[in-house]
Amino acid sequence: WLNLYKSFKGVDFTKLSFSDWKNQGAVITDNPYIRAAVYSNEREAVLVLANSENRSIQKARFKVNTEALGWGKAASYYLAKSPEGTSASIDYNTLSRQGVQIELPGYGYAVYRLNINKN
Repeated sequence: WLNLYKSFKGVDFTKLSFSDWKNQGAVITDNPYIRAAVYSNEREAVLVLANSENRSIQKARFKVNTEALGWGKAASYYLAKSPEGTSASIDYNTLSRQGVQIELPGYGYAVYRLNINKN
């Protein structure tokens, strides 16, 4: 669990709203074992994806409905795996239609930071 807390370094939770995996529609996965929770505001989102109920490695593709975040459609976004990931530009079509491929170990998780590219 200590590594999970490292993933949240620099996140100001007082400025973010939380939506658990049952009550959010912003992050959708194609694998029922991979569930997502979201912390977000009008400028940023922290996506927490977890393989919380299976000991086997699970592959999935996740998509982000930016409208459900209240962002609308932008030309591009920055997505970074936290804590070690470098921020990379990702376009709307990839983020919301094609999705992002992930693989999580049994009972594992991944944290991503998402921001709108204002350029």
